[in-house]
Amino acid sequence: MDIFQKEQMREAHEAESLRRRLLAAADFKAITETAAGRRFLRRLLAECGLMQAALYLHKDRPIDALEMAYHEGRRYIGRWLIGLFQDQPERYLQLLREQMDDEHV
Repeated sequence: MDIFQKEQMREAHEAESLRRRLLAAADFKAITETAAGRRFLRRLLAECGLMQAALYLHKDRPIDALEMAYHEGRRYIGRWLIGLFQDQPERYLQLLREQMDDEHV
């Protein structure tokens, strides 16, 4: 394989990577554009326990390492989801407003 073929392969790989990132962003945007999608994301974020530190889950006993890893993994997914909102912060604010409205009903 010569240098030109390697360069072509690198460019093809970069193009495919960009295509996948754009598709993922479009998919997330489609989810956040619907009320049902935002409700689902709210439930998913709640399950992630973003505001719950794993060390303080139990008042009566210390948490073991595997349980802590499990909870920290859930929190990681929540932080990842929040990060997806960086390109559309207005949708995240809308999600929070809808959550507040639903809690007051």
